[in-house]
Amino acid sequence: MSRIRLPLGLLLLGVASGARAQTPEERAWLARLEQRAAAFATRRERTDSLALVHHDTLRVGPLLVLTDSAAAPVLRTALDRLRAQLIEALGTEHVTTLEGAVLVVRFGPPDPAWGRLIAGDAQFIQAPRGAATPQRVGRQLAHGVQQILMRRGGRSMTAWRADLRLFEDPTPLLEATYIELVTSHLPGARQCFQGLLAACGDALRIVTDTGGPPLDQAEGLPAFVEQRYRWRANEPALARPYAACVGPRDPGACVVFLDLIGAEVPSLSTRARGTVLLAARNLAGADGVTRFFADSAAALVPRLEAAAGVPLDSLLAGWRATILAHRPPATSIPAGTQWLAVASVLGLAALATRSTRWR
Repeated sequence: MSRIRLPLGLLLLGVASGARAQTPEERAWLARLEQRAAAFATRRERTDSLALVHHDTLRVGPLLVLTDSAAAPVLRTALDRLRAQLIEALGTEHVTTLEGAVLVVRFGPPDPAWGRLIAGDAQFIQAPRGAATPQRVGRQLAHGVQQILMRRGGRSMTAWRADLRLFEDPTPLLEATYIELVTSHLPGARQCFQGLLAACGDALRIVTDTGGPPLDQAEGLPAFVEQRYRWRANEPALARPYAACVGPRDPGACVVFLDLIGAEVPSLSTRARGTVLLAARNLAGADGVTRFFADSAAALVPRLEAAAGVPLDSLLAGWRATILAHRPPATSIPAGTQWLAVASVLGLAALATRSTRWR
């Protein structure tokens, strides 16, 4: 590699010396050479780091694990757990998006040299020997895999901003989404709960080509603007658009107001959006997630349909049914606790009547 860098550096020096006489084509050529030189330098630095830092290399499916403790029982158990999670969440074929992904696991004391092993989207896990357990290291490994998937998920997934939690117990996430759907005053949430699938798509920000929800699905927008952006009414340039939104409760004027301040029409949380992928996995099996990540350059809707194996309306219907089926159980106070509360109140009342103020 040094044989390539030397003439390349001399060439860059020669071209730079005549920078004043450069044509646009020459400047573009120089920029490309500089990029190649920077890439060569990065690769050389990483190669040197790999050579200088003593490490072991392990493979977990498509993942590459660099560690200082390959034989540690804690790591071995955590990696076995990760293998099982990958199969359960992503299928036996795993996800080609994870090919070449790197997890760096350091059990020893912090060392700056190990930091140089991190390149691109590699994830670093520092696991202190005294506090490391298979469960804790396993959670860190799973979180690292999720972060890599998020970074490699493509532009459409980045714009969607779904919270990806493929390796967690889905029940708390589904129950929290039910509560959010029932209590939310966001546009479309109430209609989604009542069964309007188009409103579900808008509330989940899956259908993004309309510029905002239809007006009949945005009935909660004036209340949202009034609660969240009341302070913006004091700005002279926004006082009239704010009043046009909040005064007559006009959803269309609220969409205009939000556009003026550079805010998005509100939607359900990123956590709720992530449950759509869980619903697609329930419909099509673990391989559905693999199909979602198979073409990261595609638009969001085709990717979701490919993951679920059904049209978007069917996926949203399945998602809604799953959410409604996870209504949290009603909490009740035990009878003993109720009687104890009644006795406490009666006791305090008796003591109060003995006070001189009651005589």
